[in-house]
Amino acid sequence: MKQHDDNLYQELALLLLKEEDLRRKTEQLLTQAKKVIDPRQEFNKWLQSSEGKRWKEKQFEYQSGKCAYCQEELRFSDAVVHHVIPLKQLGNQANKPENFKLLHQSCNLKISTKIVFLHNKLKELEIEEQKINLKTSQIIKQADLALSK
Repeated sequence: MKQHDDNLYQELALLLLKEEDLRRKTEQLLTQAKKVIDPRQEFNKWLQSSEGKRWKEKQFEYQSGKCAYCQEELRFSDAVVHHVIPLKQLGNQANKPENFKLLHQSCNLKISTKIVFLHNKLKELEIEEQKINLKTSQIIKQADLALSK
């Protein structure tokens, strides 16, 4: 019986060593896999590519050289690409140009991974609304003048 117990303990010890080795190898593979599919690395590669550089130039023009967060002037060389919906929430799905805006580095740091409404679309709508209101008031004044004659 003692011999049988010793054999079982030896088998158990051997299995535990194999399990530890398997865990270590699995961790190494996971670490390697994360490096290959890391969304931040993929984003940085894209940003350095000619496609990423062209996007940044076009977006800078689209935003009229202003930070999408604070609406202050933004120098192209200082502009950083911000993920509107953070990488930590969407992973690689966040790496789509429609999810990017240009910000000052300080604004990007201030926002961090919070989701905030960025101003440029709202500003465009507000300007358009002001134009419509101005035109409407001009038409009303002209109509009032015509009626009063």
